[in-house]
Amino acid sequence: MTTVVKTFMVVWLLAFQATVYSDDMYSYVAKIRCGKNSSITYSEYFASKNDAEANDEVTKNILKNDKYRGKDCKLAELVSDKPHSQTSSGRSHMK
Repeated sequence: MTTVVKTFMVVWLLAFQATVYSDDMYSYVAKIRCGKNSSITYSEYFASKNDAEANDEVTKNILKNDKYRGKDCKLAELVSDKPHSQTSSGRSHMK
């Protein structure tokens, strides 16, 4: 094989791997409120592929983290930098 063919194959393979293995990750901020009349909101920052996975991540965090466990904590708001067609700011909001 010529050097040109080898170079083309390497470039194609790298491009193919980048396409197959690239998962869009988005930044999320979860606002967590504990107690019924609590005005204190905790913020958790993380990355996730989509809103459903982000919601699952927050639920797991609330159940496992000593800061939240047993304190009637719930997700108050989930904000993402994921493009969203309904908002002009490019942020999706999920309550």
